[in-house]
Amino acid sequence: MSSSPRETLSDDVDKKESTSTSGILTDEERRLAEATDLAEPVTTKKELWGWYTFAWAMDGYTAATSSVFQPLIIAAMATAGGRSTIDHMSKCDSSAACEVLFGTVWVTPTSYSLYSSAIAVLVQVWTPSPNTSSRTIIWNSKVYMFFFVFVGCISVMLWLALIDNTWYYGANILNIVGNVCYGAAYVFYVSYIPKLARNHPEVLAATTEEEKDEKMVFRTSRISIFGNAFGFFGGFIQMILGVGVLLGMHQTLLSLRVATFVGGVWWAIFSIVPIFLLKRRPGPPLPKGEYFIIYSWKQMYKKFRYAYKLAHLFILLLFWFFVSDAASTILKVAVLFAQNEVNVSSTMILIGAMVELLAAVPGMLIWHWIQGRFKLKLKTIIFAVTMLAGFVPLYVLGGLAPTPGGFKSTPEFIFLCAYYGLMQPALVAFSRALYSQLIPKGHENEMFSLFSITTAGGGWIGPLITGAIGDATGQMRYSMIFVAATMYVPLVLLYFLDVDKGLAQARLFTEQEKAEEEAKNTMELETKS
Repeated sequence: MSSSPRETLSDDVDKKESTSTSGILTDEERRLAEATDLAEPVTTKKELWGWYTFAWAMDGYTAATSSVFQPLIIAAMATAGGRSTIDHMSKCDSSAACEVLFGTVWVTPTSYSLYSSAIAVLVQVWTPSPNTSSRTIIWNSKVYMFFFVFVGCISVMLWLALIDNTWYYGANILNIVGNVCYGAAYVFYVSYIPKLARNHPEVLAATTEEEKDEKMVFRTSRISIFGNAFGFFGGFIQMILGVGVLLGMHQTLLSLRVATFVGGVWWAIFSIVPIFLLKRRPGPPLPKGEYFIIYSWKQMYKKFRYAYKLAHLFILLLFWFFVSDAASTILKVAVLFAQNEVNVSSTMILIGAMVELLAAVPGMLIWHWIQGRFKLKLKTIIFAVTMLAGFVPLYVLGGLAPTPGGFKSTPEFIFLCAYYGLMQPALVAFSRALYSQLIPKGHENEMFSLFSITTAGGGWIGPLITGAIGDATGQMRYSMIFVAATMYVPLVLLYFLDVDKGLAQARLFTEQEKAEEEAKNTMELETKS
């Protein structure tokens, strides 16, 4: 039985992938690139595995280290270094509530941990990262990506050096450095999604624009989903190691720091593989006289100025600004709420986090199957998952009533972790997959940098406001009102998102940019002549 052209193409590319990994185009890749007006190498299985391995290495930072271990450490250190609410002079004891100075304001240790997360993310927003996709410095971009990775790894491992249990300010600094490095590396990581999808053999083999668009949607979703699945599964394994450390060391504060250290080692070791498997994928050349860091910020400023030309992409960005904030805040608040108000043990909190990570992989695959089985658009999937994810804060608010349920026991915590794991990772994967389709060609790095800034920009608001609500009311449960609102109200924006118009705007933007560049070059030639 003869093979289809698509299968033949995929097989031919896989045979040559050892050569193309170095960034040099093979004859087959060059033929395909010329035929499809692409100056990029064809995506191979080996490169996809490299990208998935990168997710396996780094996603444990958000799934376990920064979302579970570090907030617990900061809250414990703030309690150890806190003072009694009675006189703010004597140390905390079992008979008095604790408060700790956050700048010049006295706050609870739980709120201090949330404020710490807010500051870390806020610093990440305003920290510039080299995100241009210029062909002339693309190798430097890859070097920068792994520079941020390994600085981040070191900052995570240094938590073990916090030998004094009252050094909560030191924990704050390491928290900021880790978040900044993870955010910078994440920009490069996710910018590969549209590049890998549009250069996949199956997409290149499409014979019509309609077939090509259909294959792009499928491949973009699949790559994003599989990347998330690998990341969450890696986080699950990392969480198992953390639980083992806690049980072996009798659930002490030192054991939490050791578990954090293990996460840093994990991140460092598995980040070595992608160095050799990910290809260099250049974008448009850097204009003469420009410096790539300054140029990348100028390009992002330009995108904001011309937001009306990419209106539907920015509608999606605004939607994601609020929803990602709610999604990340739910996990941070749930961990602290479980520990301080439901009295869930540290071991059960880690088991709940493991359940959430374990549910993430089948959850994403199930939603991916639903999308393919019923031919659902990404916008429809995102709407459905957001609606279902919003059940978590509503359920917690139900606990205000004097009735059973509403997150008042450890079994409920485990249930909510499993439920949330089925929803939140899929929401992230499908949202970034849809976003990647609306990006003008050649602007993947800077636009995903904008996506990362948007995610981080919202990521500090939730912890800040929920911490303030907790301080004002004395009960973290009321903060779920804000979380539920930021999850559901943005669905109005999703209603006005027109994906087809967004795709047309991206193509028109690319064409206009190309015409402007050609006109500029023509004028320069005429001036010289």
